[in-house]
Amino acid sequence: MNRIAAVFVLLTAAAGCASKMPMPPAEPIDDTQIVPYSRIGKLALGMTEAQLLKWMGEPEKTLRLSATDNFYYYDGGRLHVRFENGRADYVATLNSRYASNDGISVGASDLRMRATWGSPTRTRSLGPCGDTCDTIKIQTYQYCFKNGLQVDVDAETGKVALIGVRVDGCDLP
Repeated sequence: MNRIAAVFVLLTAAAGCASKMPMPPAEPIDDTQIVPYSRIGKLALGMTEAQLLKWMGEPEKTLRLSATDNFYYYDGGRLHVRFENGRADYVATLNSRYASNDGISVGASDLRMRATWGSPTRTRSLGPCGDTCDTIKIQTYQYCFKNGLQVDVDAETGKVALIGVRVDGCDLP
């Protein structure tokens, strides 16, 4: 096999392994469920910005990261969604009223979360300036789990502070 053919095979294989954007529901699902690889309440992965506006109304805050990458905040900033290239690829909550089907929500203990979901598949510790400086005092532990959920735990209290749902399940290095 020549080099060009070998590169084509590798690129095709890599594209086949890439995460597919899920199709959002046709209508909003108005509940408080956290569903891995899918949604948190009405905020669904794969939804368009037009669907977001129709289902959730005007955001309380918008954070524009680039021309095609935006965060929209609802529920006093405790529910947010990231759009990249016009589709939601990340939703997260800091509100304890949203829970997984096994009862884990913001405010749950690290112990309860691990007893329910097992050990994390990836971890990262963040200090006062995220991961951009030397960590003097760890403030947040970030975990990814086999169930596809990404979680932030407050280092001081040992409680879940944020639960996120991503197209690819996890973005931790």
